Amino acid sequence: MALLELVFVILKTGIYAFIYALLIFLILNVLHYFISKNWLEKILKQKTKFLSCLFVILFVFLFSFRFTYWQDTGLGDNYCIPIGYGQTIENEDFENTYFQPSENATSIVVNKYSIVNTMLYAEINHDFSKSSKFDYFSFNLKNKVLKKFTREKYIVFAKENNVPLPDTFISFVTHFETYLNNRPFWRKWLIP
Repeated sequence: MALLELVFVILKTGIYAFIYALLIFLILNVLHYFISKNWLEKILKQKTKFLSCLFVILFVFLFSFRFTYWQDTGLGDNYCIPIGYGQTIENEDFENTYFQPSENATSIVVNKYSIVNTMLYAEINHDFSKSSKFDYFSFNLKNKVLKKFTREKYIVFAKENNVPLPDTFISFVTHFETYLNNRPFWRKWLIP
C-alpha cells in the first residue's frame, strides 16, 4: 500500500512540477514583451532545455518538501501528525497510535489524547504496553519531560491544573481529519 501511495505522490508531484514549469515559462514569455533583456531572450530560445531543467528543479523541490516535518502525513497505512517541537503522533491502519517521547525511548501506545499549548495528555493503551502501572501520561513537547499517572492521580492532576480530563480526549482519526481539514489553502492545493 505504501508503494502504491509513493507512486501516486511521484505522479502528483510530476504533474505539479509540469504545471508550475509551464506557468513560469508563460510568465517569462509575457515579461519578454515588456522587458528586453538578453538573458531572457537566451532562455526563451532554448525552450525545451529550459522547461526540462525547470521541471527537474521543481520536481526535486516539491518532492523533498512533501516529506518535510509539517507536510508529511505518512505513506500507505502509516499516518502521522506533527504536534510541534519535532514530535509526531503516528498511527498504523487507524488502529494503533504511537508516541515516541525521544529517539532512544520506547514508543508508547495510546488510545486517545489531547494537545494543549505545548503539552500532550494521553491515555496509555494497555493491550500493547509493557507497563500496566500507569494509565495516563503528560508530555511537555518543548522541554521533553514525561510524567506518568495512574487514573486517580491523573484526574486529581487534571482538576488541579485545569488540563483536559480523560473523557475529553480525542482519537487519532479525529485529530488526523482535523489536521488535514485545517491546513492552509496553499498546503492543501498548491503543493503535493
